[in-house]
Amino acid sequence: MSTGLWISPSGQMFAVEGGNHMSTVSRNPSKFGYTSAEIDAIYQKYHERRGTEGKAREEILKHCVSMGWVRIRHYPNMYWSISIGDMTGRVKEMLKEWAYRVAHGEFGYHESDKYMPVKISSIHGGDWSYDKLEDVQYMGMLEKSQYRLQWLEHAYLADDWKPLADQVLEMTAACAAAAVGGGGTAPTGGISDLGVIPSPIFGGVFTGKKRKKKRIVIDPKP
Repeated sequence: MSTGLWISPSGQMFAVEGGNHMSTVSRNPSKFGYTSAEIDAIYQKYHERRGTEGKAREEILKHCVSMGWVRIRHYPNMYWSISIGDMTGRVKEMLKEWAYRVAHGEFGYHESDKYMPVKISSIHGGDWSYDKLEDVQYMGMLEKSQYRLQWLEHAYLADDWKPLADQVLEMTAACAAAAVGGGGTAPTGGISDLGVIPSPIFGGVFTGKKRKKKRIVIDPKP
C-alpha cells in the first residue's frame, strides 16, 4: 500500500486522508485555500464528478503545489515521488526534515530501506534524483562539495599526484574562508607547472601531462 504525505508552505507535515492527496484537499478545502463551492465549480468545468481522477483533480493539485505545498507519494519497493513548485532554499530545508522524520518512523511509516530512491519534480520544469533517502537529508552539502570532489578525481588519477590532494583541499578552504569572512581574496587563476587547462574551481584540471615539478603556482587574475 502506498503512503501519501502533504507538507504545507509553513512546513507542517501530515499524512493524506482517504488514501490520496485529492481526498485530503476535498475534505479540508480551506486549509488549501479553497472553498467547497470552488472545488465543485472546477469539477463542473470539466464535467467530472467530484472525487474522480481527471483534469479537475490535476488542476487542483497543481495549484496547491504552485502555492507552496509539497506533495509526496511512496511507491513500495520502488521509490518516493515528490512534486514541488520550485526548488528554493525553504523547500530544501522542508525536504531534509521530511527525509529525517520518515527515516525515524514518523507519520506511521518507517522507511527501512536505506537505498530507496527519491525522485523530485518541479511543476515548472526540473527533476532531481537521489539514490537513497539519506542523500535528501544532506541535500545542499553534497551539492556544495560537488566541484571540489570532481576536481580531486583528477588529482588521484596517478599515484604520484595523490600528495597534491591535501594542498588542493587547503586552497579550497582558503577560498571558502575568504568568501565567508570577506577579509581577503580567494586564490584564483590557473594551476601551472602541471600541464593543465582552465577549470571552474582553481582555473585548471589535469590534462594527463605531468612535468617534473610538483609545485602548485596560482596565477592571480587582475
